[in-house]
Amino acid sequence: MFRHVHWAVFLKNGLIAAIVYCIPVFVFIKHALFGDTWLLYLGNFLFVTIVVLFLVRFNRKRKENATSVSMFMIGHLLTAIGIVFSCLICFILLILLIPGFLHSGQTEKILKGLPANSIHDRTNGLAFMVFANSVIGNFFTGAFVSLVFPFSMKEDPTTDKVAHKQAEL
Repeated sequence: MFRHVHWAVFLKNGLIAAIVYCIPVFVFIKHALFGDTWLLYLGNFLFVTIVVLFLVRFNRKRKENATSVSMFMIGHLLTAIGIVFSCLICFILLILLIPGFLHSGQTEKILKGLPANSIHDRTNGLAFMVFANSVIGNFFTGAFVSLVFPFSMKEDPTTDKVAHKQAEL
């Protein structure tokens, strides 16, 4: 199954999706306000936009005739690669933007304005929110788009254009 995968293309696009996702995450970590949680969801939207653009480009390269199953699989593969890269970049951002993140004890920067029932760890839930959104948010948005878009991009998902043209002849 993975014999004909062009890994360089997936790694490049996964890295692009992760970088685009981490732009709003950078602002969220910099401000460290619970009210700015919407920035994490903006990052999910930007991440899934890259996945959609990749699926559209993949379908166009195959002359609008890529199978729905192959597009489903490559969407999930790109999502998984993007999640790994986004977690790595988020970890680097947390190390750089939160002094004392890897040291023991309370960090110098904590999440402010969070509700009473939130997680109270060294960063008051900032690191948890970033990593949970990076994994869970990106997975569900990427999986949803990988499931919906391959079937909605084809005029008639039950037939391929090649088989339809042969039937006309």
